[in-house]
Amino acid sequence: MLKRLARSAIGLGIVLAAYWLYGMIAVPWIEPPRSAAGDPAPLPPPVSERQAMFESFFPPESWQRTNPKVLESDRGVLLFQEYEPAVDGRIRLYPVTVVFLPKRNDASSPARPVILNAPDGAEMLFDAKLDLTRARVGRFLGGRLIGEIEIHSPPSEPLADDAVTIRTRNVQLDERRIWTTQPVVFRFGPHHGSGRDLRIDLTGEKTSGPGTDNDPLGAVSMLELASVDKLFLQMKGDGLLGVDAASAKVSQNQNNSTATAPAANANTSPIPIEVSCQGPFKFDFRQQVASLSERVHAVRLNRDGPSDELNCELLAIHFRRDRTANSPELKIAKFAAQGNPVNLRAPSVESSAQAESCEFDFATRRIRLDDSKQIKLVHKSYVFQSPSLEYEVPEDPKRLGRLWAAGPGEMNAEMPDKQRPQPLKATWRRELRVEPADGRHVLSLSGAYVDRNGKPLSQPPAANDQTAGLRPATVEAPGIGWFAAGQLFVWLNERVVARANNASPTSKTQYTLEPDHILAVERVEFDSGKLAGGTQRLEAWVREGARPARMAAVDPFGPSRPATGPRDWLTDSGRGGEQKFDVRGEVVNMYLGRDADELWAEEVDITGRVNVTQIGGTQPEQRPLQINGEELKLRGLAENAVQAIVVGQPASISAQGLELMGAAVQMDQAQNLAWINGGGQITLAAEVLAANSFNRSPAGPTSTPTPLENMPPATLRWTGEMVFDGATLRCEQFVQVDGTHQLKDGTIAQMSMIGDVAEATLVRPIDFRNPDVKGRSDLLTVSISGQNKLVQMVNRTFDTAGNQQSFEQLHSRRLTLNKQSGEFDAAGPGWVSTIRYLSDPLQKRSAGAAPVAASPYLQSKLTYLRVDYQRAIIGNYFQRQVEFLDGVVALSGPVRGWDDVVQADRLERLRDDEKRLTCDRLTVAEMNDGHNRWMELSAAGNAHADGRTRMGYFTAASHRMSYTQAKDLLVLESNGRDDAKLTRQLAVGSPESTVTARKIEFRPKTNELNMDGIGSINLSDLPKFPRR
Repeated sequence: MLKRLARSAIGLGIVLAAYWLYGMIAVPWIEPPRSAAGDPAPLPPPVSERQAMFESFFPPESWQRTNPKVLESDRGVLLFQEYEPAVDGRIRLYPVTVVFLPKRNDASSPARPVILNAPDGAEMLFDAKLDLTRARVGRFLGGRLIGEIEIHSPPSEPLADDAVTIRTRNVQLDERRIWTTQPVVFRFGPHHGSGRDLRIDLTGEKTSGPGTDNDPLGAVSMLELASVDKLFLQMKGDGLLGVDAASAKVSQNQNNSTATAPAANANTSPIPIEVSCQGPFKFDFRQQVASLSERVHAVRLNRDGPSDELNCELLAIHFRRDRTANSPELKIAKFAAQGNPVNLRAPSVESSAQAESCEFDFATRRIRLDDSKQIKLVHKSYVFQSPSLEYEVPEDPKRLGRLWAAGPGEMNAEMPDKQRPQPLKATWRRELRVEPADGRHVLSLSGAYVDRNGKPLSQPPAANDQTAGLRPATVEAPGIGWFAAGQLFVWLNERVVARANNASPTSKTQYTLEPDHILAVERVEFDSGKLAGGTQRLEAWVREGARPARMAAVDPFGPSRPATGPRDWLTDSGRGGEQKFDVRGEVVNMYLGRDADELWAEEVDITGRVNVTQIGGTQPEQRPLQINGEELKLRGLAENAVQAIVVGQPASISAQGLELMGAAVQMDQAQNLAWINGGGQITLAAEVLAANSFNRSPAGPTSTPTPLENMPPATLRWTGEMVFDGATLRCEQFVQVDGTHQLKDGTIAQMSMIGDVAEATLVRPIDFRNPDVKGRSDLLTVSISGQNKLVQMVNRTFDTAGNQQSFEQLHSRRLTLNKQSGEFDAAGPGWVSTIRYLSDPLQKRSAGAAPVAASPYLQSKLTYLRVDYQRAIIGNYFQRQVEFLDGVVALSGPVRGWDDVVQADRLERLRDDEKRLTCDRLTVAEMNDGHNRWMELSAAGNAHADGRTRMGYFTAASHRMSYTQAKDLLVLESNGRDDAKLTRQLAVGSPESTVTARKIEFRPKTNELNMDGIGSINLSDLPKFPRR
């Protein structure tokens, strides 16, 4: 539009023909131009050529062809019939015709003349009398063109529609200006307009610059038309931007071969652009800029919809000379509109704009918008807001062109969709760019670093700079999600929107943009469907096609993998809905799938400090799925059944308080399997025992103590391989189980077991697809066995102050422990030992002694007990009771330290307070009354005991035998056939004292004896002892 508007303005500028008249008369003939020394004077055209020219310009009967007076120069021809000189320097010529002949740039092409007709003549004033016969002229003072004035220039070519016609009246001129207050009507080819009050300012000297020597406007400074009625401009294409509708249709048809192009109506003339303003029209010849001001309004009707309109306060049109043209034609270079704001509404290209300043460069088809706050550009469903924006309009304006925008800015759009439009949003802090690349568009957005006051920094801050912050660029796209980073790049494919079934064949082609590649760098945050998180670098690729079938299930160890057994607890109805993961790592690569209806996440690869956590719907106390390592591959996201392999030193997968660690950990949610090929570790968060756990105590259950903080987790390590189905796990080769738990009385137990193969079950199974179950999972049973050597177990207990209370060891072929109930069993042959503090309830404090505030264990002796067995052990750890079966041999006695042992294997090798027991079945229990602890033993089947005290040696034999340490009471009972037997002596080999009875009660430390159903007594030289 503005290009044609400028041309019309130039056409309007031809109104300065009055100045041309001056240029033709006062300059060529009265004030001839200077020429360089030695240059020959230019020759006028030959008479024959002049006559032929007149014949083409004027009809046969016109006065111009009937012997007019002629004055000629290299610039043109002046025709008149009469002239009347006056004494005061005035001269009147009438009628007058001036034919301006521009210099030819190309001899093969004719020059385009400009013809001025003043039928009523012209009057000029000089400062002295004019005498043409003597070539005596004075200085030009002024003049006027009388009556009707017409300026005409024929078409530049026979078929060209660029003829110029201008009509006005009574033009006046002097040395400095040309003016008229009369109406002005003009036409340039198909364009026309009208106004009044013409004023032309003259510089008094030629303007400099290439191509101005032959320019009759060279001395013109400014042209002004004070009042503009209307300008009507004809322009190809549609709308104010002059879109080439034909080429747009060709482009549409190339993109939609099935569409039928609308039939063109050759008789339909273009709809003109109507321009008006309430201020003046000006043309600055020095700057070659035309301008309209005050409520400028341009409108162009559209046949297929609302009109295009432009409203502004100042419209400036910049021109450039066409050096290839045969005439000094000025062509439009760009327009610049200013307003508060400039409003452009262009329904013809589905666009509108608002800004304080708007420029359009016709050579580059680039529009620039600037505003002290925010410009607004709307193109179809895209809305751009920014302080400054440049956009390069493509040949088909309905498609996306090059774009640059300063920050901070924002783009919003609605993407076409089968169901409903989907929102698209982008923000940037430094700049936005859209550029073509390999048949696609690349959208790049930059964030900005700012100081603590929010002022943008010119370059990124140092890594240790704590005062600077990043305000990122963001993109939020339908189906893909939200991304924020220091720099964002989005590759966009532009495709044709499928036509509706009932759409007209002539309906306009619509385009949509689909992202197919995203790159984000520098402090990246994202939320994309099932994935959210942060990284330093993220790339996402979109792959077209239908959703893939789920990957084939992977058997972690092939046929040799142990069966996991039925899993009735794992049902589809209880496996939850859509999963979402928080993904963290140094580099994240995402692969997305897309079909005609939707877009979905398929695969994710992460490297560098990987951390993935299941999110959504979990409570603070819930423990969702979490993955850590250095490299991670996630597959099967589209099927909501993830397959994962994570590598690290170590890598880990955890859920509900259970963590699997190894060099490479794999998981398959569909099978609910996790496995590690190679060494690894499982940890379980420690917790206080369940409320139904209790200690065996005559005084009843004790109160539950406050749980200790930072309780170390239970661990299971191996060097071979591990498989876990959510409820049961199995690991092989050098297996070690370590655990810490707190009993109800506050005692802390630290246990370690070592074997070749371990199997464990959980109290609460883990569903890897939906692990957000309240609370934590814990081991229910642990079974560990030895193949090449015995299983080893070590247990230590501590009070809440950290003082060690006991030290236990167990060696067996297999050990099974139920951690919830405390029940355990072990397969023999094997042995168990324990060293512990036991207070002596028989020890009396001296009268008046102050109570001892220290731990009772510091007042007690360390007592050692070892039991060897052949078949099995059955017991309950929480009840502190254990039963040994077959071939039982027990040794007990005081020791000096945690590494000391009792080694006596026969009577004569016993030391003070040491005892040795053999039997077929032995039960050992630890008792606690809340203040003191003691051991109780019960032996059955061929029970035989040897012991040594300060009172001497004793040997006991009976069918059943029990010993209570708190009372130092040994009870022997017969089986009804064989009496119990007790033998005592002061030293080995000295005389013996033997008693037999159905029941014997004996206190070794005091040598007290009580018998029931005495069978015999054989006394020797023993010290006297009390009788009861």
